[in-house]
Amino acid sequence: MNGNETKFYLVAPDKREKEIKAQLLRPSIRHSNACQISYILFSDLRCDCDAMCKFGSDIGVLDKVSTNVG
Repeated sequence: MNGNETKFYLVAPDKREKEIKAQLLRPSIRHSNACQISYILFSDLRCDCDAMCKFGSDIGVLDKVSTNVG
């Protein structure tokens, strides 16, 4: 990812993970050079929230708990 790209984090309920993966694998999204999309499940965010707040110093901390598709 270069400095001109945007990264999005989609936060969603655990029960929708299969649907999220399917949508993020769509060619129109997968081949988009405009942005990178990762997702974070509510359970992962809830579990890691305290550690992220305590040890995270920038937005990069989200990369550790997010999932890339494709």
